[in-house]
Amino acid sequence: MEQASTSSDRIIHAVAESPGCLLEELVSACPGLTWNQIFFEVDRLSRTGQVQLMRTGAGTYAVRLPTPAPQQFGSASSVRPQSLEGNIHHDCQG
Repeated sequence: MEQASTSSDRIIHAVAESPGCLLEELVSACPGLTWNQIFFEVDRLSRTGQVQLMRTGAGTYAVRLPTPAPQQFGSASSVRPQSLEGNIHHDCQG
């Protein structure tokens, strides 16, 4: 029996299938989810680093999966996990 996908799973799958899709395009890519559900979930996913929002114009945003950080070469002690809190930047200016 196939397990039902969560809204976040559906959004991540849609973004993986169409990298850089517009936020509005997710509405048609995720039938059964309302605009509000998609907006709320994309907001949550972007805050946890699971997707990235890119401003493409006045009031338009594209969604993509985060690009992996370049791997650093050197000793294992030089590679440390980074906290997302220091990397969160929100552009609330229109």
